[in-house]
Amino acid sequence: MTIATTLATIETAVSPIAMNLYDQQEQASILPLLARIPPGKVKVRDKRVNFEFWVAFPELNEWIDERQVQTAYRGSFPVDVKKYEFTEEIDRDSLEDGDALFNVADRTPGVVQAFSAGKVRLAYQVLLDGDITYDGQSFFDVAHQREDGSQYSNLLTEGTDFEAMGVTITPALLARQLKLAITTFDKIAIVRNALSLTTAATPASLVVIARNFDVWSAAFNLLTEERIEGNPNQWKGKFQVLHDQSPPAGLASSYDVIRALPNGPRPVVFFAVREPKGVQFDRTKDFSSAKLPWGMDARYAVAAAFPQTALRVELL
Repeated sequence: MTIATTLATIETAVSPIAMNLYDQQEQASILPLLARIPPGKVKVRDKRVNFEFWVAFPELNEWIDERQVQTAYRGSFPVDVKKYEFTEEIDRDSLEDGDALFNVADRTPGVVQAFSAGKVRLAYQVLLDGDITYDGQSFFDVAHQREDGSQYSNLLTEGTDFEAMGVTITPALLARQLKLAITTFDKIAIVRNALSLTTAATPASLVVIARNFDVWSAAFNLLTEERIEGNPNQWKGKFQVLHDQSPPAGLASSYDVIRALPNGPRPVVFFAVREPKGVQFDRTKDFSSAKLPWGMDARYAVAAAFPQTALRVELL
């Protein structure tokens, strides 16, 4: 059997396994908490895609005479499409020994995980980097612009917006900050509802991203304990907690809160222009190299979307 035939056989055998693993990991991914993922086929022009604001926030108008063009965040902004890859190498000797299929299949879960986890990191990096939003401000800023020219802030600062905590944060203090966060989200919301449905599941749309152990511990206790400081814990099971265990040094004393309403807007927009299609070998190395590269690749477009959907809580 030639090397080319062997490689083709491995690709055919392993690719379905890889894509099955990928589908499983995507179903359990936390990416939808961070990013809005527009459905359907993405149109790419000049290596960019356009995100239409009005698609995210449609509003119903009474049809009296002329149809009304939606004016809330009318228009679009471009998002650059970039290529992403994860590559391994396999020894040519394993092809001759008949072990190549086993070796590739054994290492495929790691390659698949690199894409699932990598997509989450791409979305989260937008928040860490404070990417510029459509209003020209950094994602977390005190001077975001509304369509009517007024401003709002999605930064909450200790000593200004809430009381100083002292040495550490406690579940009770975190509960008060989350209550403040909900109030703030209601003030800066893009589309305000006259009525809102209150159910046990509604607070679960809040996502806390902790970047130090004290915040994570307080959030975990607030999420799981029956009582806080002797009182019934009204926050038990009412939000979600993510833990960034290796944050940038300058952000370790802050945490983020996201309002991830079902089918609602998100801080980030994520276009899956082309997802991985299975494992592939670099055929140009068939003859010249003792090690043959193989892996997967994809094309994504990621950008800051709606700063009204995330708050940064800065602690002293």
